[in-house]
Order: sequence, then C-alpha cells, then structure tokens
Amino acid sequence: MPKTRSRRGCDTCRKRHIKCDEHLPICWRCEESHRRCTGRPLISQWEDGRVFEDKEANGNGRNWLQIPERLTFVTENIDAAVPASEAAQDESDDESSPTDDQVPDVHNEWDAPLANRSVSAFPQPPIPECSQKPADLGTSDALVDETSMPTFGITRPEEFFPPDETISGTSLALFNEHGSLSPTTPSTSIRRRVLNDRVEAMLLQHFAKELACWFDVTDPYGYFQVVVPERAFESEVLLNAIFAIAALHLNRSPRKESVEGSSLPVDTVLAEVYHTRCVGMLISLITDENLATTEDVLAAAVILRKFEEMNGYVTQQDSGNHLLGVSALFNSRTCAVTGGLAEAAFWQFVRQDAYMSLFIQQPPRIDFSKQHFHFSLSEAPDNVWANRIIFSTVMILTYCFTEQTESPAHWEDLNSQVTAWDARKPISFTPIFYEEASMHSGKFWPEIRFCTSWHATGTQYFHLCKILLSLYKPDLPAPGAGLRYTRAHKAMKEAVMLHARAVCGIAYSNHFVNPKFNLCPIMHMCGGWFAEVNEQRAILELLQSTENAHGWPTKYVRDSLREHWDME
Repeated sequence: MPKTRSRRGCDTCRKRHIKCDEHLPICWRCEESHRRCTGRPLISQWEDGRVFEDKEANGNGRNWLQIPERLTFVTENIDAAVPASEAAQDESDDESSPTDDQVPDVHNEWDAPLANRSVSAFPQPPIPECSQKPADLGTSDALVDETSMPTFGITRPEEFFPPDETISGTSLALFNEHGSLSPTTPSTSIRRRVLNDRVEAMLLQHFAKELACWFDVTDPYGYFQVVVPERAFESEVLLNAIFAIAALHLNRSPRKESVEGSSLPVDTVLAEVYHTRCVGMLISLITDENLATTEDVLAAAVILRKFEEMNGYVTQQDSGNHLLGVSALFNSRTCAVTGGLAEAAFWQFVRQDAYMSLFIQQPPRIDFSKQHFHFSLSEAPDNVWANRIIFSTVMILTYCFTEQTESPAHWEDLNSQVTAWDARKPISFTPIFYEEASMHSGKFWPEIRFCTSWHATGTQYFHLCKILLSLYKPDLPAPGAGLRYTRAHKAMKEAVMLHARAVCGIAYSNHFVNPKFNLCPIMHMCGGWFAEVNEQRAILELLQSTENAHGWPTKYVRDSLREHWDME
C-alpha cells in the first residue's frame, strides 16, 4: 500500500508556497536552496486529525520558554535589515520567496501608528551607486517660504497623495516644515512633486528636449538634460531659471508651440517674469555663504547667463551683468574636477566667459588658480581632452587681451601647449568625414563631420587657439619694416584664413549648436579678412541659418560684417 500523503510538507516550503516532497530529514527543495528545513507535526489526510507527538522532540521533560507566534526583529542599522548574502540567495532561486527567518514580520508594524513604524519593516527601494557624491541641496527662507514667494504650479506631495497612503514615517520625515527635500536624503525614497500648470510643464519639457544640449557640450553624462530637470522640482531658483530661458527661446525660435487650453502666452513678458523671480531668489541665496555655491545655484546662474546672451537679440549688445556675478560664484569654490553637476556648470561658465571675452576684447574673468586644473597630456576621456583645449583657449585669451606686455617666452609656451594637444589628442578626435572646400562647385567650407559635441567643440577651439596665436604673435614686424612686414603679414593672414575656414566648416557640417554659436564672436573678430564675395555671403547665410533654427542672436555680427564689407 503506498504511503499516505500528508496534508502539509515542511514549514519552510509551506511559507514559500511551493510543493514539498516530504523527504526526511531534509526535503529536496530546502536542500537545493540551502535553507533550513523546519518540520511540523503532520496531520494525515485520511485519519481524524490526530497530532502525532514526538516524545524525543519534547526535550525529555525539560522546561522550555513559551515563544509567541509572531516575532518582530529590529535592527539599528537600516542597511543591515536584509543581509546581502540572503538577498543574493533569493535572486538565484527562481521559485523562492523570503522565509520568516530572513525577512522581519511586519504585521505588527502596520498596526502601529504611521509615525512610529520601523524603517526596516518596509521594503526599501534600491539606491544606485554613483561615483560622485551629490552635493547638499541648500534651502533657505527665500527658497521655500510659501508666504513670501509666489507659487509656480507645484503640488506638494502630502496634498497630491492621501494621508492613508502606505508611506513610511521616514519618507514623510524627509520633508521639512516647508515641504522641501531634506539635503542628505536620496530622491528615490520620496514622492516627487508634480507641476499642475500646463504651460510650465511644456517649458520644462522644452528645456530638456531643446536647450539642455546647449549646456552639456563637453559632458557625456548629460547632467543638464537628466539631472537638472529632476532637481528643479526641489529648487525654485533652478525651476524658474529653466522657465525663463525656455520661454525666451520659444519666443525667439520660429518653431512656435501653442498650449491648448492655457491662458498664459509664451512671449518675452512671460520670460521676463520668470527671469525677475529667479534673479530675486538668486540674490537672496548668494547672501548666505552656505547656500551661495550649491550645485542648484551654480546651474541656475549659468542658465541665467545664457538667458542674458540670448537677450542680446533685442538690445543688440550683451551687458554681461550675469557673467560678473557667475564668475564670483565659481571663483569662490573648486569645481573644475569635482564631477557631477558642479563640474558641468563650471565648464559651461568657462565657455560663456571665453565667448564674452572674444566680443569685448577683454581677459576672461575665470581664475583657474583656484580650480586645481592644469594642462596635461595624460590619458583621459575624450571630453576631458576637449576641456583641456578650452582651458588653453582661456589662457591664450588672457595673454592676448591683457594690458601689460607679455614676454615672447609666454607665447611660445602657449603655442607649444596647443601644438602638443593636437599631436597627442585621442584618435577619436579625427573627423569621421573630411572633404576640402570647392569654390567652383559652390562648396565654400570644408566638410568636417564629428559624432559627438565634445569632439566638434574641442576641434573648433583648437582652430580658435591657432587664430589667436597667429594674430597676437609677439615677433611680428612693425608696419614700417618694409618687405619683412609684408611677408610676415601675408603668412599671418594665410594662417588665420586657414583656421577660420575650418571653424566655419565645423559649424556648417554638424548639427551641434555650440560650434554654430561660437561662430558669432570668431567672425566678429576675423570675419572682415574674408575678401571673396561668395565667402562673405556664405558667412552671412551661416549666421542667419543659426538664428532661424535656434533663435540665437546673430544680427549684430551680420550688420557689422555688412558694414565692413560695404554690402547693402
């Protein structure tokens, strides 16, 4: 007669909701998963439910403590709530689920008040490891005081989600009395705030889709595209900076976007409203030395500076007011090599500083002596090589536009630096396609194509360095030196034109916006040297297409070139 099958197998298999083979002393399921096979008194399928007692299991008459049915395990170390070895073991068993001796029982925790629940009783979301430790998010009264600042269409999480939602007390404690995020808390453990205004949601989308790439020029991680929009939900100053530049760009760009059902027009008035609010917040934050150089403030500052550059469309002249304030922020802390959003914002400011320096013929404001960044030819990622040539550009601009006379040895050092960069740069800086210009076929610029923005931008800055070094070579003969001056001037002009055409070719051949924007100050500096009428028209068309496609102000440069070339 076959063995009668019991109603239940081992206790471990029962709690895992899997079929037990009832093998003794260890069932096959527990042996395969390396678990403790805990048996219980068996109840027969066919008999009357009698409990079979094991006299030896009773401890030979010993007195044992009565253990309650449910136990709650408490650990002071949150990270140790679930051992790593047990977590790895669960992943390896496709059919397995946690047993009582692995995961603390949480039924008693749910019966307790929400504020008194144990953190370990709730499943904690996994937090991805990062190579860079996020900087503290500063908060101030000016940033979070809802009575003194206007609302911007943000719903607080405790209003959006009902109070009975199953959220741990720790998650609710992450918000301070104003509803803002606690500085040292991972964003994965809270409910994200949401926008309740369609226009503002559209502006945030527009920034992430169209404008973030303006800032992530040499940043392969895309901090302005990925991190900045997320951080903006917890930073009013950053959120309003995004709204301001997005509204301004939508107004400048011919690709207008309408928002159905919204009463707020996207025009310069709306952009100025957000800009004014952001400036007021930024000023109040800067007065606090603990908040003045947080990553949110630095990112908002460079966005406002970009707003100022774009606003030159109306004023026809860039005042550079924001640039002065931004330089004070970055010169007060080290962030050139710190990684994260601070480093991405820093290199954006460096490019903005060089852009303005070319226009006004003044030395850049950045002080690299406080950044612990020095020119190097050591092995590094490609984006670092692009930053190195940008660093050399700033050093050359300082040499060219300083009032005091620089020594020829300094020029030689800078020239050697640029030459070494060109010789030692990674092979990935080689264009994926190159073709010479052909005037006869109407192709006025060389075709120089790249795959990434840092390759295109780094190469364009290299050509800018060569232009500046040619124009400000210290041993150029004076105009009264006769034929020697003529020969030297001819060689200088040929070098300038060679690299200026390469600058135009990079801007023309690639869709990256930064090389197109850089064309404005470079052509303002040396565009007058182009004597061929077809090249002059091609330059104007290139500048005009940049303004049409991206809303970038080029009218001032185009008018200056037309006046210099005596064109109507």
